[in-house]
Amino acid sequence: EFEMLETSFTTLEGEADSIKSQYATIIEEHNTLMVMYKDLQAQRDRSLNELARIKGTATPRPDWSRCAEFIDGGSEKWIEISEGRSSDELVDVLCAQIAGVDISELITHG
Repeated sequence: EFEMLETSFTTLEGEADSIKSQYATIIEEHNTLMVMYKDLQAQRDRSLNELARIKGTATPRPDWSRCAEFIDGGSEKWIEISEGRSSDELVDVLCAQIAGVDISELITHG
């Protein structure tokens, strides 16, 4: 009976050592993940601060759709002549409409 208990003890002792080793590996991985998590938090905070700074200083984009009510032809015409254009180009489109110049002339003579 002693030999059977001794064999059982040796088996359990080996399993305990294996579990301790696995536990140490898990703790090490956990610590690595915590460092990565803290780095990501810091990066996120820097990004959010940068975003807030940019939002505070960025030039707001005009609501170009408001021009439609002042253009002959209304919304449909404004959409037709403004679609896909940059803000700089939209200023040209608007000036052309105010001056009564055909937009196609403006584009070709740029």
